[in-house]
Amino acid sequence: MVFSRLCELGQAKVVRCSRTISSTTDLIAEAEHLWKTEQPGAKAGRIAADWGCVALLCNPARKIPEDILNEWAKRVTNEPGYGKVSQTKEEGCLVSKDGALRIPWPRLVEGDAAVQRDLLLATANNPTLTGALLSYPSVETIIDTRNRAVNHVEYFWKNLENGIPTFQDNEIRARLRPRERR
Repeated sequence: MVFSRLCELGQAKVVRCSRTISSTTDLIAEAEHLWKTEQPGAKAGRIAADWGCVALLCNPARKIPEDILNEWAKRVTNEPGYGKVSQTKEEGCLVSKDGALRIPWPRLVEGDAAVQRDLLLATANNPTLTGALLSYPSVETIIDTRNRAVNHVEYFWKNLENGIPTFQDNEIRARLRPRERR
């Protein structure tokens, strides 16, 4: 998912971790599992690549143990290529050097209440910014890129199937080449 403070909001799904997080070891194991889901061919133990990384979002209404946050920061510091997530100058840092995702705490689609979790792990993708002033790609650029690569088209359709829409989906869907059935 691409995070930005300059675009309309999309939606995501919050999925409970496979185990309760009571230590940094638990948190890192969950982050590694998330990354393996995002990039099945990744080496074991990775949480980043040149196209994105797993970042941590902490609920500002909850007290998160400092040792967990410090150990998470130490872990991401040792990850090759961690945190390469482009953003425009206007929006500032979206994934900090300590592995924190710098966005507002999410709210539920129905009822607008804050999500009731202490921590969230999210995969932040590195967008390809374009133009002299660096901006997010237009719908036309997104469609051209996705139409050239089958896996990009499939990723789009799977996000829609799984209830993970963006504000541009209707425009993209109308002009995207049809999905290949296997």
